[in-house]
Amino acid sequence: MKTEQCRSLLIRAMCAVSDGSDDIPEAVSAVKSMVGRYGRAVAEEAVQIHGGMGVTNEMNIGHYLKRLMMIDMSFGNADFHRRRFCSSRYREQALDLALAS
Repeated sequence: MKTEQCRSLLIRAMCAVSDGSDDIPEAVSAVKSMVGRYGRAVAEEAVQIHGGMGVTNEMNIGHYLKRLMMIDMSFGNADFHRRRFCSSRYREQALDLALAS
């Protein structure tokens, strides 16, 4: 389920980039946030399932976990992109609230 959601967001971001859409930063931040959040969770679950063997050099799971952690930290982590997505997506509502008060 988590990987399918990330895949769907990735396809959406790729379509936005190929179309030259105005919501490219929003789409990219959405996929980066979800990959950082869910990718790490999936890798940690895989390590839990395999126990101590999951973090040894003989199994690829530990390498995937390290790689996903580095992907999350590259170009802004999941929290940064979540804030960026929310500020982009809900900018108009925030302006309306500011003007109303």
